Amino acid sequence: MSEQIWDKKRIASLYPLNLIAQHLLDRLLAQASLVHPKPGRSVIKRGEAAASHYHYLLAGEVEYRLSFEQRQTIDTKASASLNPLDELLQQGGSVKAGPECSILTLERGTVEQFLSWSESQAFRVVHMDDDPIVELSDVAIDDNYEDDWSEVFLKSPLAAHIPAATLMQLFSAIEDVELQQGEVVIKEHSSGDYFYLLKKGVAQVLTSARGPFEGASFELTAGSYFGDEALVADTPRNATVVMASDGVLGRLAKEQFEQIILQPLMHRLSEQELQQIPEPQRCYLDVRLAAEYKHGHYPKAQNFPIAYIRKHLATFSTNNTYIIAPGCGKRGELALYLLKQAGYKVFLMEELQSLDSSC
Repeated sequence: MSEQIWDKKRIASLYPLNLIAQHLLDRLLAQASLVHPKPGRSVIKRGEAAASHYHYLLAGEVEYRLSFEQRQTIDTKASASLNPLDELLQQGGSVKAGPECSILTLERGTVEQFLSWSESQAFRVVHMDDDPIVELSDVAIDDNYEDDWSEVFLKSPLAAHIPAATLMQLFSAIEDVELQQGEVVIKEHSSGDYFYLLKKGVAQVLTSARGPFEGASFELTAGSYFGDEALVADTPRNATVVMASDGVLGRLAKEQFEQIILQPLMHRLSEQELQQIPEPQRCYLDVRLAAEYKHGHYPKAQNFPIAYIRKHLATFSTNNTYIIAPGCGKRGELALYLLKQAGYKVFLMEELQSLDSSC
């Protein structure tokens, strides 16, 4: 579809597309479809594609029909047209095409992914002093420490939350790759395909001058791991990693990472399990952006976007049980991953559960 068809100014005003970074808009539209249904044709009905897609009115008008008597005409000047048409169907009914109607359709999962990409602001590499529980003196690295990469890794925040049997499975599945000085391990903006564990040598993380680290570089030594957050949140790489010396890098494919490491951590609480947590200790988190939270959220859930969680990890309470509210998608999984590595009790919530308590 030719570029001039897209009214980017209008698309950039639509919720929640208006929360997506402008430089990602073309990539988003490459996965969108635009249709021009004839007047009177059904655009969406409750229970159809509305559950998996967003539908937006780009031109013309539509008619929302709740019943034969209850009808509402919506054009592009109406405030309701700035939101997905799917929201009209909360009480039932259908949306019919009107004159000169143009409908933009996007998969909800695609929109969620681009929201995650927009919000992703930090490339996370794990040094042993990132863990507030571990004393630096316990993991001091000397000149020969690279031979003990496994000892360093076993003291990491990630390994602390992996059962011994799973660690053995991880070590068996990880693939060793010998690299030469100057070889690029990952490139900025590339898709996440592997989890990496440095076994021997030194690597350097190079960040963008326009990113949160303002072009700073970081050194990784044996036992450091990286690349995990891009796999959890399904976001592009936010830095380039280059070998600063010859070395050995262990890598785990995305599918194996999800099976061995991620899935066991992503426990969804059943209603019965939820009720077993003392009510004063339940703390519900909505980790979407503030504008998304204000647009609508589950009752009793407090808004803690990913950027806030990263910055204030040390301020959460070990006395609480944190429960990620439904609807947070991949960002909810990333929030769980970050909080769990920091030593907190955190779970996902089943989609159909009701919220009945607060922090």
